[in-house]
Order: sequence, then C-alpha cells, then structure tokens
Amino acid sequence: MFWGAISRLGKIYLNTITEKMGSKVYCDFLRDKALPAIKLIHGNNFMYQQENAPAHKAKNTIDFLKENNIEVLTWPSQSPDLNPIEQIWLWMARDVNTMHFNNINELEDYVFDLWEKIPKDIILSFIKKIKSKMLYIENHSGELYKDHS
Repeated sequence: MFWGAISRLGKIYLNTITEKMGSKVYCDFLRDKALPAIKLIHGNNFMYQQENAPAHKAKNTIDFLKENNIEVLTWPSQSPDLNPIEQIWLWMARDVNTMHFNNINELEDYVFDLWEKIPKDIILSFIKKIKSKMLYIENHSGELYKDHS
C-alpha cells in the first residue's frame, strides 16, 4: 500500500506500508515515518486530514493523535471525491495503468519516480477545488463530483 501526504506546499511524503493495516501499524508508521516528514516541512503548525478507514478511527489511533497533539480535520465518510490525495492517486493511476511491471519492485520504483514528477500546480488545483466540490455535492443530493465518478 502506498501512503502519501500533500499540502498547500506540494508533495510532502510518500512511502509504502507492507504490513496489514491496523491501528498499531498505522500509529507506528505515523510516529516513525509520516509525522516526522510532515513536521520537517510544517513544524507543528498543521491540521491532519485522514479518511475514515478502520485503522484511522480506532480508539488506539485517536488516542495516539491526541497524545501527540495532532489536530485532525473532521472528514465525512465515503467522500473520496472531496479528498485531494485521492485525486493525486487517480492522476497517478492513469499513468501506472498504462504500464506493465514484472514485479512489485518495478511498480514501487515507477510510483516513486512518478510521485517526484507531480507538478505542484496539480496538487494545488485539487486542494483549491474542495470548496466548490462541497457546494456541488450539497446542491446535487450527495452525488459524486464529476471528476471523481
């Protein structure tokens, strides 16, 4: 599984998680890898956005985030169309799906190279669309935003 972080400053971090994702694996990953990378760029001045996956919503995870003073943005469940990183994954998938890989290492190398090539303006365009997407969804009875359906 690939795990990535973006912000208004562009790409922050990409890594893989090879273990089955549970709260302990997720918290260890955040503590040891993701949060240090995020704090290197943003210091302690950031709001963390995550989905509502079981590992994210687990009591252990919630406690870990509180203990580490990580402010978490409340996020509606089942809302990939509002999440800018999901748009990045779609952008990358269009390219990855045209390729053939002989093994997982080739795939990983390609994804990491592709991550480095993501233009900052693409990331910012997805972040800037959030407000208009929320209005669209509200005005269309919860229908997915057109660029994610």
